[in-house]
Amino acid sequence: MNVKEHRRKVLRKLKFVKKEGRKHEIWIFDAGKVRVRTVVSRGTQDIGDGLLKTICRQLHVSISQYRKIASCNMSKENYYKHLVDTEIV
Repeated sequence: MNVKEHRRKVLRKLKFVKKEGRKHEIWIFDAGKVRVRTVVSRGTQDIGDGLLKTICRQLHVSISQYRKIASCNMSKENYYKHLVDTEIV
């Protein structure tokens, strides 16, 4: 699985909803009044350290939390609780 597919898998696991854009896919997690949003380019760029940090910032998680989500150690419910605990929602 390439990096882009891995990222999409994480977003689907968290129940983000995909919206098609011209150059990007926009993924939205609707948490009531607040929406968490990240963008996936249609290009072929792999995710380097800088892009990974941007993704984590958009999702309001640390790199270690992102890895927990990717390895199925953080559920959608735990992600939402994290957003509440950090006062994002």
